[in-house]
Amino acid sequence: MNKTRRSIKTDLLVCAFLVCASAVPAHAMAEPVSESAALITTIEERVGLRQRTAGVFTQEKYISVLPQALQSHGEFSYDPKDGLVWETLKPIPNKVVFDEQGIRQSMDGETVWEIDAKQPAVTTITQVISSVLAADWQGLQRYFEIDGKLDGERWTLRLEPRDEVLAQIVDAIVLGGDRELSRMTLMEANGDRTEIHFQMHDASQP
Repeated sequence: MNKTRRSIKTDLLVCAFLVCASAVPAHAMAEPVSESAALITTIEERVGLRQRTAGVFTQEKYISVLPQALQSHGEFSYDPKDGLVWETLKPIPNKVVFDEQGIRQSMDGETVWEIDAKQPAVTTITQVISSVLAADWQGLQRYFEIDGKLDGERWTLRLEPRDEVLAQIVDAIVLGGDRELSRMTLMEANGDRTEIHFQMHDASQP
């Protein structure tokens, strides 16, 4: 139980480090290479940009000092007005909300962790996560070097951080799917990794 709670906190801290390291001016980043841009355009046309989305997820957290992965599952929703709601249902119910007020985690209806939106970095992490869930790959090019491949209807994208500080926390993020995003792997610099599988529901219609 304590290890699972620590994993929840670790994931939140990784998110916090991710946003702080990613909050660099856009003009300081190199322009994406044309090959990657062409690949991303093809995938974007296949998946389609979504203003709103929702679904369920299953997550496996692999920590180097533990013999087995920590498993959890839950549901999420995103739209530009309400932001992203990431709710773990099992094994320990908790909810993380990313919106215009900031980032906050609640358990049993009480806020246990939060970052105020007045910090510029909070906006960045919301933009990154929103870009992933909305299939806005072009938006992700601001923060990551992107490479990938197509294999029939299946596609894979590998995102490697442009910023050196971010690279000390995250080695890479791997995304994959077909007509929708179905999986994401976060590979941390310390050797841990998190694998998330999505079942997306198109919430674009009112």
